[in-house]
Amino acid sequence: FNYDKNSGIISLVQTLENSDADNNFNFPEDIKISPNGQWLYTFNQSDYTLLKFDRQPDGTLIYDSAADTGLPSGIVGQHFIISDDSEDLYAGTRFGESFYHYKINQVNGHLSLQNTYTNNTNSGGNTITTMNGVDSLWLSEDQAHLYLTTFSGDSMLMFTRAANGDLTYTQKIENNTGGITGFENTEIINGFTSGNDSFVIVQASSSNRILSLIHI
Repeated sequence: FNYDKNSGIISLVQTLENSDADNNFNFPEDIKISPNGQWLYTFNQSDYTLLKFDRQPDGTLIYDSAADTGLPSGIVGQHFIISDDSEDLYAGTRFGESFYHYKINQVNGHLSLQNTYTNNTNSGGNTITTMNGVDSLWLSEDQAHLYLTTFSGDSMLMFTRAANGDLTYTQKIENNTGGITGFENTEIINGFTSGNDSFVIVQASSSNRILSLIHI
């Protein structure tokens, strides 16, 4: 769709079907446009790939390629986020114990797997725990930290992001710890800055709560 900034009205520009993506376009999940505006990515749940489309000046899309995500078969709930510099893509799945870091080729937008972060493994001298079912991911506004929610782990994990996009596990916020309750089946995560303070907002679906956590 095209969005008119003045009126807010949207109008249809293009409809993409399975045949427009070499028959790879089945059960798409999540969708992101790279911040540089050049590429669009979406998960394809039929064969667990990330599809990449080239974005044209008029907003139309042309299918380019499919990248193997490394995600296990038979899963749903796949979400990902792209860094503001359009150089890194981080992806996870609700029914797994890992999430993935891909580098984005700055010439053609193609993806290459850089790192895999897995539950019960070491990261920067700390063991990653409760990373059961990565549901949602968010990068802080300064791009220095990545936060993710774990649907089955009832927690939120924080990673410090290096200049090259690599991550180091730093902190865990979990249910019934540090005065936090109702942190069950954590899903959607987002954040914002107000004055000198930054906040992380997490939806906990089983307890019907939305929690606001201050980012220090």
